[in-house]
Amino acid sequence: MQVRRTESGWEIDAPAKLNLFLEVVRRRPDGYHDIETLVYPIDLFDTLVFRRIPESRIELTVRWATHQAFSRSAMLGHVPSDATNLAYRAVERVHRAAGVSGGLRMDIFKRIPSGAGLGGGSSDAAAALLGACLTWGLNRDLLPLPDWAAELGSDVPAFLQAGPCVCRGRGERVIPVSGPGRWHAVVVRPRFGLSTAEVYRACRPPHQPRNVEDCLNALAGGDRRRLAAGLFNRLQEAAETLVPQLIDLRRRLETEGAWAARMTGSGSCCFGLFPHRASAWAAARRLQADPDFAAVFTVQGCS
Repeated sequence: MQVRRTESGWEIDAPAKLNLFLEVVRRRPDGYHDIETLVYPIDLFDTLVFRRIPESRIELTVRWATHQAFSRSAMLGHVPSDATNLAYRAVERVHRAAGVSGGLRMDIFKRIPSGAGLGGGSSDAAAALLGACLTWGLNRDLLPLPDWAAELGSDVPAFLQAGPCVCRGRGERVIPVSGPGRWHAVVVRPRFGLSTAEVYRACRPPHQPRNVEDCLNALAGGDRRRLAAGLFNRLQEAAETLVPQLIDLRRRLETEGAWAARMTGSGSCCFGLFPHRASAWAAARRLQADPDFAAVFTVQGCS
């Protein structure tokens, strides 16, 4: 997250993420799943603006930011602007627990598509926890922000970290890892989203789960061939069974020059890794002309 002080409050850029590795270890008795995943933030951001207000209430507005890739923004998913919004619930959690007087206005400028596997809602919620603490002058080191993040959603704890991390359990056990510097990718959001719950229901955890270490070692060593083999997403097969067009999307990315292409999270976004920035930009320009895609981004990993 990038944090800026303003004349009237605070601004926070909340990053999207790619899952370079995601294994579904087992289904838990509570209905959730234990996972092991390598979460890597990318330089695609929502921007949250916070301002203190005297009334003891929370005000929220959500709007799509102007961006050249958003010519088909109506296909980028619905984001609520009421109390069901995860960022709203995050601010409400801080307000209730800390017992602060006064309220807060939060404006979210969306660039991260929803229903895409990019973690936009979870990242916004993590930013909202931090933004609420800053706006109300709370010492966040004295507050159980990781616990509140885990209550809000499985992906939220990862976004409290400053860089890539491995998440285990339901996502609440977060271990920061070192990144290899910047790498280049093209992320494509098709015209449809996917339900996380539906994809998990279609997924069958393996008898022998894969381990994230091969992916981490390949990433640290910059070994492209090993990394191509180490990139993995257990949910991808389930998602492609539900929506076979995702297979065509991954193959299209490879045709455009990606040396590896995978789905991120529970979809529907897929990403391709490219050898350098110029090849990523060239592929993105060609893909943006395709009406089957709601948005195309060129991104870098943020380590």
